[in-house]
Amino acid sequence: MNPDEALKVERTLKQRVQRGSGLQNFDPPYPQKDIFWMHRLMGQWLYHNKFVWPWVTCQNIQVKIKIAREHENPAIRHEYQREAVEDLVMIAQLFKKGGGAYEVFEPDEPKPGRTAFYKPPQNFMGSMAAYQGAYAQLKELGWI
Repeated sequence: MNPDEALKVERTLKQRVQRGSGLQNFDPPYPQKDIFWMHRLMGQWLYHNKFVWPWVTCQNIQVKIKIAREHENPAIRHEYQREAVEDLVMIAQLFKKGGGAYEVFEPDEPKPGRTAFYKPPQNFMGSMAAYQGAYAQLKELGWI
């Protein structure tokens, strides 16, 4: 995407899927009636439908960095530079308060997203790698 298209996507994400713990997976969530009864019974409908995935938020930092580096408007560049750094700090605090780099979290609490039959891994490699990648890029740019 070019920076203008990325900016439109970012604004849509903020309005529709941003939660306290990061970006929600689906918008809109699937209605419960459309989810296989066995998944509802096991509580697995929450896995994709409600929980947030920190690695998605960390990957999204890359989009914010692109906007901050390439957009023609200096005010927008500054705004997205600030947001990229704030998002990384938010994820670091989420991991600290939640007790690890879990695969999924509750949308508005620093608690791992558990279901009746699923306990997310505490130090999920996808979350850790995405965080480290965003951290390294922000550090290389001198933004942190």
